[in-house]
Amino acid sequence: MYEIRCPKCNKKLAEVTRPPLKELTYTKKCRCGKTIKGEIFINKKEGKIFAKLNCLCGYTKTKLIGHLIFIKCKRCKKISFF
Repeated sequence: MYEIRCPKCNKKLAEVTRPPLKELTYTKKCRCGKTIKGEIFINKKEGKIFAKLNCLCGYTKTKLIGHLIFIKCKRCKKISFF
């Protein structure tokens, strides 16, 4: 479990099972047999987290791997995303 804390007042806001965005990774085995690591990118407008896979053999895939969590701190009114 991971804690979400307010960056301004350090109050605990929630506990979630998904790792923080800095630690988030995505790996998959390609059709050619190589293990490739996906590049993580965020679409803040839609609130989605994507992984883009590119292999040397030409295989390319973009996959939705999660959604952003927006939480507003009740104490200081700062909005943080996780």
